[in-house]
Order: sequence, then C-alpha cells, then structure tokens
Amino acid sequence: MTDTTDTSTLIADALARFERAEEREAENRRAAYEDLAFRAGEQWPEDEAGRLESEGRPALTLNRIPAFVRQVTNDIRLMRPSISVVPVDGDGDPKTAAVLGGMIRYVENRSDAQAAYFTGMDSQVVAGIGHWQVLTEYASERTFDQEIRIAPIDDGVAVLWDPDAQLPTRADAAWCFQPVDLTHAAFRERYPKASASVAELDGESAAGGAAGWWGEDFVRVARYWQKQRTTRALALMPDGSVVECDTPEKLARAKKADARIEEREGFRVTHMVISANEVLEPETDWPGRFIPIVPVLGEEVRIGRRVVRHGIIRYAKDAQRMFNYAQSAQVEAIALQPKAPWLVTEDNVKAYAAVWAEANNKPLPYLPYRPDPQNGGAPPQRAQPAIASAGLSEMIAMAGQNLKDIIGLQDAGLGERSNETSGKAILARQREGDVGMFTYVDNFTRAIRHTGAILVDLIPRIYDTKRMIRVMGEDGAVDVIAINQPVTDPDSGLVKVANDLGVGAYDVFVQPGPGYTTRREEARDGLLELARMAPDLLVPLTLDLIAKAQDWPMADQIARRARSVIPPEVLAAEEAADAGEKPAPKPPGPAEIKAVADAEFAAAKAAEARANAELAQIELATAQLAFMARGPRPGASAAAGAGAPVPAPSGLAARSSSTGGSA
Repeated sequence: MTDTTDTSTLIADALARFERAEEREAENRRAAYEDLAFRAGEQWPEDEAGRLESEGRPALTLNRIPAFVRQVTNDIRLMRPSISVVPVDGDGDPKTAAVLGGMIRYVENRSDAQAAYFTGMDSQVVAGIGHWQVLTEYASERTFDQEIRIAPIDDGVAVLWDPDAQLPTRADAAWCFQPVDLTHAAFRERYPKASASVAELDGESAAGGAAGWWGEDFVRVARYWQKQRTTRALALMPDGSVVECDTPEKLARAKKADARIEEREGFRVTHMVISANEVLEPETDWPGRFIPIVPVLGEEVRIGRRVVRHGIIRYAKDAQRMFNYAQSAQVEAIALQPKAPWLVTEDNVKAYAAVWAEANNKPLPYLPYRPDPQNGGAPPQRAQPAIASAGLSEMIAMAGQNLKDIIGLQDAGLGERSNETSGKAILARQREGDVGMFTYVDNFTRAIRHTGAILVDLIPRIYDTKRMIRVMGEDGAVDVIAINQPVTDPDSGLVKVANDLGVGAYDVFVQPGPGYTTRREEARDGLLELARMAPDLLVPLTLDLIAKAQDWPMADQIARRARSVIPPEVLAAEEAADAGEKPAPKPPGPAEIKAVADAEFAAAKAAEARANAELAQIELATAQLAFMARGPRPGASAAAGAGAPVPAPSGLAARSSSTGGSA
C-alpha cells in the first residue's frame, strides 16, 4: 500500500477500531494489570505504604496469593491435555487422521508449545485472560520448506478483539490487534525505513485517536489482523473428491473433468504491522481461515453488553490486605512491649554486674544478687514476655479463612492437614476444590481444542508438497513418513496420492487428563492388580503387555519373548481386530468335540434301528406273499367255506383295498 491517501484511510480506520475495542476493555484491562501487580507483591496502597514508612512503622507483605495460584496452575500443568484428530466425512481417512495427530504433537514438541500454553494459562488464572499464537517460519535458512510454531504472547492482557465477537475462542471475530510497546532504539532498529521518526509522532502529525501509541520511552506497534468474507469455488470431482479451485488451472481441470462446481462463502485472513501513522509491514495473506491468536479466558460475568472478566484473586485482594494489615499491627504491638528480661534495683546487681551481663548468653547455674532494703529485700523478678494481641490474632485467622473461602480452596485442596480423618473424606474435600476451579480447566481445554482446529486447517496448506515429515506418537517416539507422494496401486494400476493431507475433513477433540507417562504407570499397576486377581487365567494372556509396560531395560525384548507363549488363537483374533477383519471362529474344545461325536453316534444308532425295522417288515411281507402263491393247505377249504377269515400279511390288506382287489 504505497498510496498516501489509502494508507491514511487505513490507519484512521484501524485506530478507530483499536479505540473502540480499548474503550470496551478499559475496565477489564485496568483491573487485570492491577491483579498481576497484586500477585507480584504490590499489595499496599502507595500513600499508605509511604505514610507507614515515614513513621517508622511496619508495612509487611505476607503474600499468600501465589500459593492459591500455583495450586490451580500446577493442577492444569499436570493434566497435559492432548489433541486428537478424527475424520468427519466420507473422504476422511483414519490413517491420515493419525498422521495429522502425530504432526500436531511434533509441532508442539518442536516449538515447546507447553511453555506458550502455560504462559497464557498463568495470565488466565491471575488476570482473567491470556493468549498464545500460531506462526509459520522457514525450517532453515537453506530451504523453502515451512514449519508451524506455537509461540507465547508475553502480555496476554494487551490483545484487543472485535467487541462484536461472541464465541469464547473469538473464532467469529472480524479483526484483532496484537500490540507491542518498543523502546525508541528498538523501534529505529527494527523499522529503519519508517517514514516518520519518533520525534515526529505528536498529536498533530499522527492520525486521530492515536493517543497512547508513543511516549518518552516507548513507541507502540501492532499486528493488525483482519478476516474478510470472500467466495471460493469448490469442485465435486467424478470420483467423489472435493477440490478447491483457487487457481485458474484448477478450475480449468475441474471443468474438463465435468465436475460439479459451486461457489461457497469463506474467509480471507490478512495481517499487517502498523504504527500510529503508517504501515510498517505490508498487508499479507495468512494461509489459514482462522486468526491464529488463541485466547484463554478466566471467568466472565455478562451484565447486559458489559462484560466483567476476572481470575481467582480479583475478590480475594481485600482479604489479603486485611491479612497484611493484621500481621503488621501484630508485629508492631509486640515490638512496642518492653524487652528487659529482668526487673531489678541498682543495688541488687551492682556487685555482680559482670555476671548479670552474661545471664542471656551463658547457661549460668545461678544469679547472685544483694537484697535491697528499698524494695523490702525482694529478689529480682523475670519480666513477662511480649504478648500477642488476641484481637489481632483473631483478625489474622479470619483473614486467612476469608482467603480460602473467597478463592474456593480449603486446606485439603492446598495439600494441608484439615479436620478430615479418613482418606475418602480427604479426597472428597480435594475434589470439591477441583470442582470449584473447573471453570479454568474447561476454558483452558477449549483453548487447546481451538489451537488444534487452527493446526488442522493450517497443516494441509503449509505441508502441501511432496516431502518427508516427522510425526510423534503418544509415547514420544518420532518417526519420519512421506506425505503427498504419488504411488501406484498394485491391484488396479491407478496412481494415488499416499497421505494426502488435503483430502477429507477432520475435527479435533482434546483428552484432558494425565500425560502418557502417568497413564502408562496406571496401566502397569492395573495389569499387575488384574494378574494378582486371577493369575492362572490372566497371566498367560497378558504377560507380554505387563512386560511392555515396565520401565526396565530390555522390557520390549522381554515382551516379545513373552508373546511367543500366548495361545495362537488369541494372537490371531487380535491381529484380525487390528486389521478390521472378523476374527476366525474359535476351534472347538475337547468337550465340544466329544459332544458332537456322541450326537453323531446316537444319530447313527437311530438310523440303524430304523433300517432294521424296515428290513423286518419287508421280509415279513415277502413271506406272506410266498405263502399265498402256494395255495391253500389241505383242509383249508372247509374252513374257507365256513366263512373263516384267511390271515393276510401285514400291510397287504391295505395295499389290496387301495387298488380295489380282494384276497
């Protein structure tokens, strides 16, 4: 942007936006900086501290706030939430999702993202808001390959967002300012070609609304992010894949392939660096669709359009001031009491002055004295020691309890002994403290998830060429894989792209909880406990897993040897499940084989019995037919004439009646 008129208009519009956001956040920013100063130990009002100091009176600062802050922040540090990636459409591939997850872990490890996360989280818990950012940079001075980095933002309160943004992640914001105050020397060194010198930055030469952008010892510059609505062409290819036609060549190929082309609304993100009166770094396109600044919020109370944002110490400051005042007054009360350990007369110790001078330095067996008639010969008396004020002691205890009640962390939550006696009661009280602080844990997890969404959107745009990349597993092991590599399918002969990060849609979710090392220790303890419960059944099946979970040297080698004694059918079922196949049917056991054999033998015996019965019937019928064929026996005619019936073979009468014949 070289045109002076356009630059002046742009700067004026930017400063107007900055002023609008600053006015909206003025109360929250002022209170947030006061909270940070209070946590650092600036807890006495300046006029009160100066008055006490001038009078020689104590103004003690017994800062209990960091103990409460560390309890919350260290609990979040122990969580180590991890980002996982899952496919959300038909083009998404679980293997590619695993690659994206491994790349995110590598980016976090490479850029020491935990430091950025925890810097933002510390500001969140104390001041109510913190930030970190996602950057891109060249992998080295000798390559065109870019890498992604997660970096901290030191002043997490200074970032200003579009006041109309509603989402906690500010993903719906149209613009954002990331201001930095530089010394005059640093400004001249970083921007030597700036058209206006620091001396020329005054109310007349700078654009309107630029108050606060410079001073005797600083010059403010700001990275100005904008998100503008735009349209983009998407092509649905004949093979079902979706291609963004962001170049004329891609659009021509899509039309040639007779693809379905539609225009969709999207966003174009740009950034530049400005001062109060000029553009210091020109407008540049950001490859992603999100402004890569991640806010992490504390607690927010919405009162109409006004938002009150705070951390855990905002409303505990009065209790801490009360604690400091009571302790200081107690010290002063004790200091003003007499310090003389003995009450004596001059004649009591005149003859033994040297002995009495050593009374508090040496364990003397006795202290001689001379009776003084002036006090009736009474012996020297030890003075009463300094006594603390009961009222001030009660105030100290009350202030300490108020701190716990306001913040929401009691003794058990702070790791101290309380009135609970059983382990279950202690855990229940600690859980109450965790629940009271869960707002901060939940908001931190949401910010990590938004970071994952930014990375998933950014990775295919940065790692868009054939290259070898590093991925990291949950156990910290680093592997090197190839992405965007064309390979030939041996079955179809078609050329496909392996690990194509630009195909498919993916979403992220965050797994809050212990890190991999802690979960491995828990898994090891759980496996050992299960093995003790049923050693004969479970040890042969889990011996390799138990060995692999150990931290011994050669644990993996022992696990491989233990795996060789696992039943083959168990290994086959496991391999089939890993490959997504149905497990092979389990071979029958001895009892099942015997039952089948017994059933088959019984069936054979039954069939044999039926065959024998049928054979007997056939033989009987054959005998009867043969008898009838020989004719009647002597003397049978008389019987026949008398009407006596002639016996028929079994079944023969039925067959004769069915054909209409007679015997």
